[in-house]
Amino acid sequence: MQHFTKFLTLLLLLVFMTALVPAGFVQAQTETDIDFSNTIDYLEGKLQADGGFPGLSDVSDPGTTARALLAFHAIGVDPQQFISSEGLTPIDYLLETYQGYIFDDNQLLFPGNAGLILVALSFSQSAPEDLPSFILDTIQEDGSFSTQAVKDWNSGVVTDLSQALAILGLAANGDPIPTAAVGYLLAKQLDDGTWDNGFGSDPDTTALVVVALLASGQVDQDHAAIQAALQYFKDTQLENAAWRPLWDSSMINVDTTGWITLALVSAGEDLKDWEVNGVSPRRALLSAVQPDGGIGENFINVYSTVEALLGFSQGPLIEPLTSVDLAVNKAGLAVTLPDGSTVLRCVEFTAKAISGFELLETSGLQLDTSFDPAKGNAICGIEGQGCKSDNCFCGMPNYWSYWHMDPQGGEWAYSQVGSNTHQVIAGSVDGWSWGDQPPALVSFDEICAVNPLLFLPAVVKEEQQPTSAVLLPMVENAGNSEESTSDSIDVEPAVKNNLTQYLVFGVIVLALIVIMVLVLREKRTV
Repeated sequence: MQHFTKFLTLLLLLVFMTALVPAGFVQAQTETDIDFSNTIDYLEGKLQADGGFPGLSDVSDPGTTARALLAFHAIGVDPQQFISSEGLTPIDYLLETYQGYIFDDNQLLFPGNAGLILVALSFSQSAPEDLPSFILDTIQEDGSFSTQAVKDWNSGVVTDLSQALAILGLAANGDPIPTAAVGYLLAKQLDDGTWDNGFGSDPDTTALVVVALLASGQVDQDHAAIQAALQYFKDTQLENAAWRPLWDSSMINVDTTGWITLALVSAGEDLKDWEVNGVSPRRALLSAVQPDGGIGENFINVYSTVEALLGFSQGPLIEPLTSVDLAVNKAGLAVTLPDGSTVLRCVEFTAKAISGFELLETSGLQLDTSFDPAKGNAICGIEGQGCKSDNCFCGMPNYWSYWHMDPQGGEWAYSQVGSNTHQVIAGSVDGWSWGDQPPALVSFDEICAVNPLLFLPAVVKEEQQPTSAVLLPMVENAGNSEESTSDSIDVEPAVKNNLTQYLVFGVIVLALIVIMVLVLREKRTV
């Protein structure tokens, strides 16, 4: 009897101690130390002889293969371990086929496809050196990366998805991202916090845009656009902690859930705060792993599997550009007004490059502008001189001509592109002049000296005295202008769990008391 009583006491104590261990502890260990070997075997079995992975058919597809490289980076797997029967890797396949994927038959670029390839190959330092410039060369007046490329069902015309992929590619490769490109994407956000896939609000596109904006280094997790997207994710999360598009009736769409989970991690979210009924988004993804290692529910293939793997990234897929990349730069601005005076500004900015329009806009000068969706911003008046916005070209043949200072010869050169397209870098000088004559000749050192020149001659209103200006990341949001804040997390499941723990605790304590009474009686009997 004594041995049995001691054994029962120890057993109950062990159960008691186990019950007090936080439930998230075991789950956290499971979700950060997952064995992907079965899924890796599945993908190795799908690798084609040319080193590529198939898309929706059995033929190798550059888009699916590029996404596979993103997934391998997310879970820390070396893509070089995937070797085909011909001795080729996915990297070999992309380097061999990428040009047919990013160009049409007329050598016009698909910026989104180029961005995806740039992301995939940048992780292995294998990206072609000219790929970033191909993307940057397609930027339009409104900040979009867009072309007239057409091939099969693909188009080079900008979409929210293609813009995000182009930005993501530049960020992954450490290349300068024009602030106008980020601003364009921010302005496209819909009122519900989402971005459009061409058919309305789309969770997959929204998640990818969030990842791209954060990677740009120009938007952080507290930005109103990011918070609005997170609120959308919270509002549309299913009871099993997963997500799916509106058209999908399955219990889980692993592609959508993978991308959204990656977006949450990129935004610094604690996935414990996204548990539903004790189930996390990653646990939901694990529930969709099939016996052969593929991941999905109704449609299981390489594409669904690699997009699901994105949700297991332990951090951002691409680290945001650091403060080193955002060092303060300076550029000069000279504006010769219709009255013959010239106003000078030394403008500071944190991006590697900004557009000529942004330089003028940030200078603090009073501007009258007009916007055309096809042509971008037009300068109508500067410092109250020229024309008004409602009659922008009132002074023809005179207009605001745009110029750049030749850094070598020290002379003005008429701009061959609009101010929204031209990229201004540190040390350069932009100029504007009313008419076809160049602005007054003045150097960068004179404009941005310790005691800089402010105007030539001194014809500036007292209340408009010039000062240096700092360009901050764009925060304009064409959707909801008020900052969204995440709703508090539903605590009802947690309350139920706590009540259950208290009941278990009470039962165990009562059992211990009964055992102690039995032991005391036994001793008295002895």
